[in-house]
Amino acid sequence: MSAGEATVATGEVGIAAPSDLGRAVALTAAAILLLAGLTLVGLVFVPLPPNMLLAGIQAKTQDVPVAIGVAAVLVGLAGLGGAAWVGAIGRAAIGHPRKAVAAMAVAVVVVSTIGCDLVFLDTPLSRDETLATFDAATLARGHLIAPVAPEHRGEVDALQPTFMVVLTDDAGFVSQYLPGNAAIRALIGRLADPRAASPLLAALAVVAVFAAGRRLWPGRIDAALVAALLTATSSQVLITAATPYAMTAHLALDALWLALFLRDDRIGHVGALAVGFLATGLHQIVFHPLFVAPFVIAALRTPERRRVGVFYVVGYGAIGAFWMVWWTIATVAEGMSLTTQLYAEKRMLVPLIEAQIEPAVLMLGNLLRFVVWQNPLTVPLVVLAIPAIRRRDGIAGELAAGFAAMAILLVVIMPYQGHGWGFRYFHGLIGSLALLAGHGWIVATAGTGRPRAAAMLTAATVAALVVQLPIQAAMAHGFHAPNARAIRAVREAPFPAVIVDKTDVRFGDDLVRNDPFLEKRPLVYELTNLTSASLAKICAAGPVGVFDRRHGRRFGLLDGSSDRKAARRAELRAEMERMGCGVALAIDGVVPP
Repeated sequence: MSAGEATVATGEVGIAAPSDLGRAVALTAAAILLLAGLTLVGLVFVPLPPNMLLAGIQAKTQDVPVAIGVAAVLVGLAGLGGAAWVGAIGRAAIGHPRKAVAAMAVAVVVVSTIGCDLVFLDTPLSRDETLATFDAATLARGHLIAPVAPEHRGEVDALQPTFMVVLTDDAGFVSQYLPGNAAIRALIGRLADPRAASPLLAALAVVAVFAAGRRLWPGRIDAALVAALLTATSSQVLITAATPYAMTAHLALDALWLALFLRDDRIGHVGALAVGFLATGLHQIVFHPLFVAPFVIAALRTPERRRVGVFYVVGYGAIGAFWMVWWTIATVAEGMSLTTQLYAEKRMLVPLIEAQIEPAVLMLGNLLRFVVWQNPLTVPLVVLAIPAIRRRDGIAGELAAGFAAMAILLVVIMPYQGHGWGFRYFHGLIGSLALLAGHGWIVATAGTGRPRAAAMLTAATVAALVVQLPIQAAMAHGFHAPNARAIRAVREAPFPAVIVDKTDVRFGDDLVRNDPFLEKRPLVYELTNLTSASLAKICAAGPVGVFDRRHGRRFGLLDGSSDRKAARRAELRAEMERMGCGVALAIDGVVPP
């Protein structure tokens, strides 16, 4: 029996009473409030270190208030009855499923494209985002690594201070992230604005989730449509798609992989492995294989599907081996060489050595953040799918196992996500969440439960789009805008060079961004990583602008907690004063006091 057939055979099993959805909604509301309370208590009794304070700030100012609102919405949903006009909308969508899904996909593109400018001011913020655009610009010029001119080779750590592969003699620039996401952006950039990459990928995710749902429930197109709708109305999906984060690509390719896998034929499996090659190489090697692993293990444990499992084991073994040596391939192709600081050491082993002592509190906050950035009805429907998960109906067990595997890995390695809208380390699994909710939808609409379930879904979707999304977009903008304005002030400074002194400036590293070929001016340097000789050379070349804590205060980025290298920066600033080097940037014509 194929994967699709197995699911069809069990898709209607475990039918529950219509009132179960109301109870699931009430239970979810209580659980969200409990999770919010535990997160706040945890933050009181387990203070986070300075480099993780963002998680606490987001929990207190964004997620807990939204959690209260989502809980209130759920309480309101629990009291809803059926509505005839809602049923008419549902029947129209079921009658024209392709048009309904196409409309969802187009809406996702439109909303997330607007968000690029309206929410994020066309300014990528985090290093993950800027390096995606950085590597895409390198690939667009036909290079795997951007060569660095000899006169700048002693300054590469100051010009690109974090998450860069270390090359012998500082011969080039390339990030520690695998190139898949950047390659997609570069390819789309040849045809259109590269900013269209994430919105288009989010739309692909909606279509692919629907396609997977059709394979799972051929006789229940409404369940497939609900899964697509929950994906399309997730604030996390829509807002993250307005950024260059690789997570939107993970969501799209994981969902596409699943749709192909569920074909359970030669074309489907070969296509899934091809998608898996790109998905594994999107940015970090671990995310996609963790999504795939439960399906492969299930195939290996089933005698009649063992050959399929072996096919994927061999295929992903080769894929993993390729991406693990990617930087060696790239450096050889560009006539360069790596130092001993390889990808596996810096991006996989170091987090294990530097294990966090606050993983429980961080994961509570992460889970809260993830839940309250989804359509309010998503989790209640997943609650109804718990019996199917326990019985391993169809692929419900494998979908849930993907979440469990990722959560365990994150607790051990990196529970702190840094910047992110929703919890981005679960982003690739949002399609899995929506399909589990599809299982729950089948349960909720048993017998006479369909009218009430449809009314609750409609009300939840209206709340998600009209209330939840605007509030969370405003919160994202409020956090992002001061950083974007500071970045713009540095980028538009009327100097050939700008030095950023990040002492007491929150995320000061993020202000340092240069094009990969160092063609645009000003060149921006992070002060800590400059040597005295490099500093003297930069100062001798012409006037140098300075961005420091005065500007951090002006833009609301002053955090008052410096790092252990502040003393080194103070020494370099003293050297600049002795050389008469450095002019404070003027903001709106005025130098901040």
